[in-house]
Order: sequence, then C-alpha cells, then structure tokens
Amino acid sequence: EYMGFMESKGTIVVALGGNAILQEKESGTFEEQYLHVDHTAQQLYRIWEQGYTLVVTHGNGPQAGNLLIQQEEATAQVPAQTLHCVGGMTQGQLGYMFQQCLQNVFEKHGKKVPIASIITQVVVSEDDPDFKNPSKPVGPFYTKEVAEKLHKEKGYIVKEVKPTGDKNWRRVVPSPEPREVLEADSIKTLIKNGVITICSGGGGIPVIKTKEGIKGIDAVIDKDKAGNILAQTIGADYLLILTDIEYAIMNFRKPGEKIIKKISVDDMEKLYEEGHFLKGSMGPKVQACCRFVRAGGKKSVITCLSKAVEGLAELTGTVICKSTVNLQGRHFLKELDFTPAEFRYLLDLSAELKKEKKEGKEKKRLAGKNIVLLFEKDSTRTRCAFEAACYDQGGCCTYIGPSGSQMGTKETMKDTARVLGRMYDGIEYRGFGQHIVEELAKHAGVPVWNGLTDEFHPTQTLADFLTMMEHCPHKKLHEIKYVFMGDARNNVARSLLVGGAMMGMDVRLCGPKSLHPDPDLIEKCKDIAAKTGAKVKVTDNPAEAVLGVDYIYTDVWVSMGEPVEKWAERIEMLKAYIVNSDLMKATGNPDCKFMHCLPSFHNKDTKVGKQIFEKYGLNGVEVTEEVFESKNSVAFDEAENRLHTIKAVMVATLGHQHSLSQLLQSLIPVSYTHLTLPTSDLVQISVVAVSLKKK
Repeated sequence: EYMGFMESKGTIVVALGGNAILQEKESGTFEEQYLHVDHTAQQLYRIWEQGYTLVVTHGNGPQAGNLLIQQEEATAQVPAQTLHCVGGMTQGQLGYMFQQCLQNVFEKHGKKVPIASIITQVVVSEDDPDFKNPSKPVGPFYTKEVAEKLHKEKGYIVKEVKPTGDKNWRRVVPSPEPREVLEADSIKTLIKNGVITICSGGGGIPVIKTKEGIKGIDAVIDKDKAGNILAQTIGADYLLILTDIEYAIMNFRKPGEKIIKKISVDDMEKLYEEGHFLKGSMGPKVQACCRFVRAGGKKSVITCLSKAVEGLAELTGTVICKSTVNLQGRHFLKELDFTPAEFRYLLDLSAELKKEKKEGKEKKRLAGKNIVLLFEKDSTRTRCAFEAACYDQGGCCTYIGPSGSQMGTKETMKDTARVLGRMYDGIEYRGFGQHIVEELAKHAGVPVWNGLTDEFHPTQTLADFLTMMEHCPHKKLHEIKYVFMGDARNNVARSLLVGGAMMGMDVRLCGPKSLHPDPDLIEKCKDIAAKTGAKVKVTDNPAEAVLGVDYIYTDVWVSMGEPVEKWAERIEMLKAYIVNSDLMKATGNPDCKFMHCLPSFHNKDTKVGKQIFEKYGLNGVEVTEEVFESKNSVAFDEAENRLHTIKAVMVATLGHQHSLSQLLQSLIPVSYTHLTLPTSDLVQISVVAVSLKKK
C-alpha cells in the first residue's frame, strides 16, 4: 500500500483533444478513427494502471462537422437534425469506440473492469453573452453566395473565417459557459461502483432549463471548460488535458518563447490575463485548469497524449497547482520566517489534509519518520495534535515532558539538539523564550517546530486562519476582519498581528496601552502591511476596535509561566475588555464569530475558575459563558484545526513528497513501468534505484 499499488491515487478526469480520435489531413473514415481511439485506449490503460480512478471526456469537433456536412448534402432526401441533436449523436458514436477499445485493452491485460458511456447534458444560460455574438465555427466551409443563402433560408449566422480562398465562410454558433452537468449523480454512482466512465463528450449536449422542462439549444460548449465543470462536480482530484503539444507556451511564436513547466495557479492566471494563450486553442485549456485548481482540485496537467503518465508524475508537461512552494527541511519557528505565499501554501495543504482524513483517504507521508516532542510547558491541544497528526501520517512519536529529560538542568540546549537530531527526523518544542527554540533549530540538523514560546505561537495562527476561512466562505482571506481583545502583547496576539499583516487582512489588537506589543514589532507589521495591502491597528478603544469585524478573539489574561499573583492586577487592567454579548453586538455584524485558543476561563467549573470566582467574584473572566457557549462560538473548530494545520507543517517540512511507485517511475524507463512484477522484485528494484539516485 505504501508503494501505491493497492490504493487509488484519486479520481482523474482525462480530457482528450481531437488528435486522440482523428489526425490532421485524414478523411475521417471509421477505420482511421478507430485506430487512433485504440491507441488512446492504451494510454488510458497506463493511467489507470498507475492507480487512478478514471473518468474520460473527449472532443467531437471533426465528427460533428462531418455529420453536418452529410446533413447538408442529403437535405433534399432526409431532414437535417438540430445541432444539439448532432452533439448527442456524436457522443454515442465516440462513446461506442472508446468503450469497445478500452474493453479490448483491459481484456488483453487480463483485467475485468466495467466500462460505460453516458450521454451527458450540460446546462447553459440563455443569457450567456455568446448567444448575442456567436463565434464558434461549425460545419463545412461555404462560398459567400452559399453562406448568404443559408443565412436567408435557414437563419444561420455566418462569418468569414479565412482571409483567402473561394470557400472562406462558415456557420458560427454560440459557445456559452457550462454551468451544470445534469447526469452528475449517475456519473458519481458509476464511479463509486468502480466503472470507468466516458461522459460529457464534445463538452456535453447544451441544454437550458425552462418552465416546461429541459430543452436542447443550438450551441457548442468548449470541451475543456466542460471538463473542468465535470471534474469539480464529481469531486475529482486531478484534471489532465491531453492535446497535440507537450507544454503550454508563453510568448507563443514570438521573441522570448518559453515552455511552462510547473507553475502556481496565481502565476498561470496572470499569464492568461496578459494574453499569452490563444482564445481558440490553448486559452480555454489554461482557463479550465486554473478554475479547477482554484476550486479545490489538487493539480491539473496539460501535455500530449503520448506523455500522459509522465505528465502526471510531473516529469513533463505543464503542471498547474495551488503553489510551487517547497518547504522540505525548513524549520517552523515564527510567522516572520515565511513569505505570504509559503504561509498560504500551509493553509491550503491543511485544508487538503483535513479533507483526506474526513474521506478516509489519508496517505502515510511520515512513514518511517520518528518525531520527538519537547514540552517545558504542559498542553492538551498542542500535544494531542502533534501526536495524532504523526500517527495519522504513519510516523512514530516520543513525548518528553517538563521533567522527562536533562535539558536545561544538566545539559545545554545545544547539546540536547545534537543528541536528538541524530535520533529523530523532526523535533517539536513548547516552552519559554523564543531564543531557546532558535538555538535548538540552529544545532539539531533536522526540522524544528515551535509549539509555543513566550513570544510566538505560529501553529495556533495557522489553525485560526483555517477556521476563519471555513466560517467565511463568501470572503477571500484578505477580506476578513478580526480583532484580538485583552492582553495584546501575549504570544497569540503577536502571532495574529504578524500573520494578519502577512496575509493582507484587517487585523486589530485591542487592550490597555501598557499591554500593547513592543513598538518595533508593530512597525515591522506595518511595513509588511504596506506590501500586502493589510490594515494594522493597535488601540485601547473596544468600541472602535470591534466595529465591522468578522471575528472577536481573546485569550486568558494570565499566560503560562506568569505568577498567580498577577490575576488581581490583570483583572483590574482588563475588565473593560471582557468579551460579552454587548461587545459582540457592538460589531454591527450578527454573523460575527467568537474565537479562543483555549483553555478558557468562561465559568467557575474548573479549579482555577473556582478560585477566581471565590476571590474576585468573576464567573467567567476573559469571556462570558453566554458568548462562549453561543452558536457564534467556533473555539472547538479552532481546536480541531490544530490537528490539521500541525499535520500540514510536518508533512510540508518532513513528509515524503513522492510515493515509492512514483520514484520508481522516475528512475525506470517508462516502457518498462507496465510490467507486472512481484512485490519482492519491486522492493529490490527500489533499493537499487534509491541507491543509484543517491550516487
């Protein structure tokens, strides 16, 4: 299972271009098309063999065009069918070919896998602007005279599409944006039952929803855009667009022409906006791939049919993903050590890992890794999150508590780092000064993660931002506004200030001036905000601070390590900053959520809470019971997200980036990767391969 041969790598939608069915200058006989489809089926088998759940969609341009020509020639004897009906006819024609060729290929390899084609309708909007200005050429070429006659007699919209020649006019039809796949539930059912599904051919049959029901409409939907909608609808992990070139190219056929290999969706969208991709060819492919990744897909790939498997392994082709960030071997000590793109990558990875866990598809990226947790301060969430995350990912974990080692008493941190770094692959530290974890990282030789220091709490910030994203799905991260109330100089507040500035958010800290962060940190955050577009405010005015925010955040008023005697002083200083129902209402936002990193003194039901009540008469300190237990409280979502975000930090900095099967694929000539070998032989090959790669 570790090698990837026993479990699905995920669902992949393969969108096939016209060259998978018919080559340029061919006449389009059944035999010609069948031969190409058979070759394509062999490539699709190679993809399936890698462990992917396979969904296939395809173009139908030449086939629909030929059928329209046949109808034009036979109009006197047989009535022509509508364009949307032609789409359905060619779906059946090509679905039959793909279905039969795939069945033959699988049987040849001794595999009995169910395969089915499904006629697919795709909903479009009658109000789509392309219906007013059609631009998609279909059918045969005409002379100007014939084109004008067809326009007059049949209402065809015709345009001149070639600058020279006698027949340079064609019928043009709308190409509206696809909105919904009507047969989505049927397709999902087939996939769930292990059926290789061929669907949405030619972009799907365009239909509209009317009061009378579903109705076909004459149009042509771009197959790549429809492939994206299909992939999103069925929850696919990958979108693979196979065309006749190996890479997308910027400055195509211009000075400075350059192939695009691996690229982030942000950068690819910029290139698209700059006009690097032709609207009638590569443009829709790039747009579809970007939309898919932006909607949550793991990655999309554009490459040629013969390099499909290599493209998925990122050995060739244009790979579009959320981020091209690589944090392997990095420490995670404080937010300031990272760029906004790197921090966003960790958030996206957290969401992806959370989804995997919920769906039962978690991969063991920490298999064979040993983690040690050094705790000079006790914890519930940090310890449990690190341990559970490590075990979820297949690693082993050792916990060393406040009295469990010689660290700081008989052994320096430098010596401790050099000992543990030789025994473990990663080290977590939770304790006092930031300089301690920095010293540990300097000498350990392995990734070190900050579970909390007096100055910063970066794993908490990740969990907080993931929670904010989940509860404000209608807003982008940089549009979110939040305020921290209370001791604004503590580690959580400082981390929230830095993190918000980095991510371009509206971040506010509110507390008495004597408990504000140091001026140097505030100025540093303002400098960051000037680059990211963030808004940074530190104030002592609660009413001003909470106005219009999406989240009110607070923490206990006396931090770990501070003496109990501080309570009287803090209560007097902070009593105006307690989070109660009046403060929540003062936001003017009924959807404002309450956040807390926990533990919280929101009643007198704990030992400390009881002591505070008996001594100071407070039944709830930094937050009232009413707010804490309200429907607007997301504190326990935050607590859960500690698990997923800490897991992301460990996976990003330490996890296996490729399965063993992918490593083999990158080392063994591709022509040999289809061989069926016993596991023992594969393990021997892998040992030799890894040894060679190291050399």
